[in-house]
Amino acid sequence: LKQLHTAFKQLLRFEPAQSSSSSSFSSRTMFSCCYASEVNKAAEGSPYYAAESLRNEYDSIENKAEAEVNLVPLADAKQEEAVTKELVPTPAPVPDADAQPAQEAPPASVPDEAKVEEPFQDMSARLLLEKGASKAPPMGKRRPSTSLPDLTLEKYVSTHDNIFKELLSFEPMDGWNFKCETEGTKIYTKNDPKRPNACFKATCEMSVKSGVHEIIENLTDVSNRKNWDEMLISGKQLQSHYPFYRMSLTQLKAPSAIVSNRDLIILGRMKFEQDGSILLSMQSTTDPDTPEDPNFVRAEMIVGGYIIRPTANPKVFTVTWCGCVNPNGWIPSFVASLVAWKQGLTLPRFAKYMNSRTSS
Repeated sequence: LKQLHTAFKQLLRFEPAQSSSSSSFSSRTMFSCCYASEVNKAAEGSPYYAAESLRNEYDSIENKAEAEVNLVPLADAKQEEAVTKELVPTPAPVPDADAQPAQEAPPASVPDEAKVEEPFQDMSARLLLEKGASKAPPMGKRRPSTSLPDLTLEKYVSTHDNIFKELLSFEPMDGWNFKCETEGTKIYTKNDPKRPNACFKATCEMSVKSGVHEIIENLTDVSNRKNWDEMLISGKQLQSHYPFYRMSLTQLKAPSAIVSNRDLIILGRMKFEQDGSILLSMQSTTDPDTPEDPNFVRAEMIVGGYIIRPTANPKVFTVTWCGCVNPNGWIPSFVASLVAWKQGLTLPRFAKYMNSRTSS
């Protein structure tokens, strides 16, 4: 009743001082309608309310409101209409018992601009799987950088962007010296004052049956490496969390009997480029669960990896294998630099293996 009293006072402020009895609508009429509705609800909800006493309350509120308010002439009929709509909501329609139930409206379509766009790196990793790449199940502990909540490949790659930039710095030909060509693979070396030993680079064209995922799978699967790398003694996967990284242990034969065999713990990461290229960065890392083997010298891959670029032929890719390796042990740095180019010999072996798979 107090709310009705306040509403009636507001209505009276907009009613003309001289109201015509022929007026189609007045605040008094509207108030009566509202109050009648409230009377009915009160009477239904409580048997102790009598309709007559409620009408008396209505008369009391109406007289009190008129006494409190100085009537102000209405400036605009539209103003009364606006106030009417604000103070008195439109009553809900009474449902027809014979009417058919209304069909539920279909959900409103989300505009394209409101949809969350999938990050490019994550989309590319997903498409690589859809094209036929096999997704290895998660294996081993997770590195802290991949344990963050809501982590995407896009965020992960941007965090390690400097590693991929360093890999791409091997691609320009400035400062590289041609060493040899074997089975269609060109091998180069470069003395970089920022590196402890000479860098190597090997490049060739490689054929595939269906897509680039074949190259990625065969390069990153250490259990398959024996099929194309005769220098490999053994390979073991330590951690695998696609599409973020893989960590593996490789044990390699020494090129001479007077030199000890080497092993490396390699951490590999992947990045997709807008032109369809794929970067596989490789760096040495440590693993507390994999101590050094006394039968091997732990070598270090300072920087390196593979750069895979598409060509005009969708089944042919240009592959570059490059890096800088510190063999450690007792090998002098100048000797390591002299034989650095031999690191590139693994690429023609891999290309021969891939080409044989394509022709078979």
